[in-house]
Amino acid sequence: MKQQNARSDAASSPIRNSQGPRLNLTVLNADDRIPEGTLDHQWVFDFWQDAGHVRGIWRRTTIADFASKTPHWQTLLDVDELDRDTRQNWVWKGSDCTPSFERCLISLSLGGGDAQAIREFDPKSGKFSDDGLR
Repeated sequence: MKQQNARSDAASSPIRNSQGPRLNLTVLNADDRIPEGTLDHQWVFDFWQDAGHVRGIWRRTTIADFASKTPHWQTLLDVDELDRDTRQNWVWKGSDCTPSFERCLISLSLGGGDAQAIREFDPKSGKFSDDGLR
C-alpha cells in the first residue's frame, strides 16, 4: 500500500510532476468520477462540478436510478447559470429542504467567503422565491 501511495503522490503532486495542476484538473474534471450522493426525501442528491460546470450543479435522481451505471440526473440549480443571471460570483454552501420537498433553504457565498446568503428556493419551479426568506 505504501508503494501505491508513493506512486499516487508522485503522479498528483504539482511540485514533483511536470504536468502539475493540469493533471489534478484532469482528475477532478473526469467524467467517470463516482458521484457522492446523499439520501434525502427518497432521492439521491449530489452537487457536481466539472469542466462544463465550474461553479457546479445541484441535482437529484431516484435511488433506483442511482444504482444504475448511468443515472439520469435532474438539475435543480445550476450555479454557473445563477452567476450569469445575477452577475455575481456565487459558491455553493449547501441546502436544507422541508420533508415535503416544497421549499429549500439554499446557502451560497459570494466569492467563497465566510459570509453566506441563505435564500428560499422552490425546487419544483427551479427558482428562488421572490417573497420567501432571504
